[in-house]
Amino acid sequence: MVMLSVQSLGVRPGAAVMAFAGVRFDSGGRGEWFYSRVDLRSSLEAGFHIEADALRLWFLNGGSELVNLGAPGGEGCFEAFLRFSAWLGRKEPIELWGNGSTFDNDLLRSGFRRMGLREWKHSSDRCYRTLADPMGGGVLRFNCEELPLKDPPEWYAEATINNALRDAAGQASHAIEVFKKLDLEV
Repeated sequence: MVMLSVQSLGVRPGAAVMAFAGVRFDSGGRGEWFYSRVDLRSSLEAGFHIEADALRLWFLNGGSELVNLGAPGGEGCFEAFLRFSAWLGRKEPIELWGNGSTFDNDLLRSGFRRMGLREWKHSSDRCYRTLADPMGGGVLRFNCEELPLKDPPEWYAEATINNALRDAAGQASHAIEVFKKLDLEV
């Protein structure tokens, strides 16, 4: 299973992806990870769009992470998606968990499509938000320890809550706890 997290400048497929991450998880934890900070210019040149409401929301939440994401030095859009595709592999079946049934997975899928890369099957999509719902999961996220990552990047300890890799690791850890509470195998 892979937990996804996307930081974007919009909520609809085709929105500019600023950063995205994936963290592999199961009942043993694991913590193998992928992270890419995507160059904004590369995204725009590839035809991705910016939504004004999303940009406004980033600024209302302080904007510091947006400044970090928009700094020079990000990875080219095609290279980021190609590298993620290689990291993901094509072992079927795969479960890709996103925070919302139509957010993370759809944004990444539209990126794969735009870059001409093979997408995963829709039947692989899973909704972390549904699993994490207090009525369904009954485990509060802030009670969970963060999933330890294998060889995390140097900057990871300083990453903010709006960092795609930190979000994916936290959501993966919470998902494991919910599965345990529901007595389901991960």
